[in-house]
Amino acid sequence: MKRLNKCINFQLKSMIKSTLYFMIVYFLVSAALFSLSISDGANSSFHSGFYIGSAIYVFIYVIASYKENYNYLLMFSNSRKNIFLSSVVTIAAMSVFLSFVSVISIKLDGLVSKLLNNTIPDGDLHILSILYKDPNIASVFLWLTTFFIAICSFSLLYSAL
Repeated sequence: MKRLNKCINFQLKSMIKSTLYFMIVYFLVSAALFSLSISDGANSSFHSGFYIGSAIYVFIYVIASYKENYNYLLMFSNSRKNIFLSSVVTIAAMSVFLSFVSVISIKLDGLVSKLLNNTIPDGDLHILSILYKDPNIASVFLWLTTFFIAICSFSLLYSAL
């Protein structure tokens, strides 16, 4: 159990650092694009699409980091079972965190769009709104978490090959 906790801590630290770098860069670019759309004076809406960028990030992060983390943890005589379980916990934590930030981003995008020009009735624009007319926050959060876990699982399978 002690080794499993060390594996989880190592992978979580690695994931948190990379995810924070991604979020800082993404929100700086979004802020720059938002300021360009405001300064242009045109009547346009703005949506950062954080969940799409996060999905691409998650796919690339898991593929790029799995082999490095696996070899590093294996070097310190951790079992493959502990490495796999710590990867599952890390993927679940990253999926829940990015889903939470994505829901907040969707709500902020809707608020900004509503303040700028009120082009979208509820101010929310996301993939789940295509299937359901007005999904609540809990269903959007659950859907995004499932979406991120599925992408992580696929990329983990791809990186293990």
